[in-house]
Amino acid sequence: MSIKIFRLKDDFQIDISAKTVVKAAQANDDSIIVFHHEPTLTEAVRFRHHQSAYNAFVVCKGRFQFWNHQRGHTLGVGDFVFVPPGTVYGYKPLEPQSEFIILTTVHDIGGLGRVLRNDHGEELRLASGDQSGDVRYDIHFQETHLAPDIPKGLEMETNLPAISQPYFLRIANSTSWILGGIVSRPCVTTA
Repeated sequence: MSIKIFRLKDDFQIDISAKTVVKAAQANDDSIIVFHHEPTLTEAVRFRHHQSAYNAFVVCKGRFQFWNHQRGHTLGVGDFVFVPPGTVYGYKPLEPQSEFIILTTVHDIGGLGRVLRNDHGEELRLASGDQSGDVRYDIHFQETHLAPDIPKGLEMETNLPAISQPYFLRIANSTSWILGGIVSRPCVTTA
């Protein structure tokens, strides 16, 4: 298993190091890719899901509204979201310069980057190495998905559900799971 890390750029350009990461990730089916992402306050909420990729999000600065399946929460620094394959999710930053880390098992890194770059697919198609235009991404937009209400004061889970279930963990009441769950759980995709 390999872990690849790169920062998503705000200017929608892929630099040389990111292109190298894309090619390396595509060559290795056991890759886990780590993104650092800073969405802007003006980005529209876009709901999507992956057929085969597991995703984990950890807020490292600011606050977000995050929708995971049929639930929504307001997340702060250290809060965690797990999104298994087939689960519809979306997010919106609530403060300027909010950022999070994404761990994903998606095999087509260009596909995930495409979503995070507001569907600017041309430069990512080039980065994925396919010039034919017949690129299939494991990302499916849910244009008609309605965001559920985000209840105030609702606590998140304090223990880990089955790997096939989406969940939220709040750093303040889930500290015992940080190293044993949050860090290792996204890495466990088959058992």
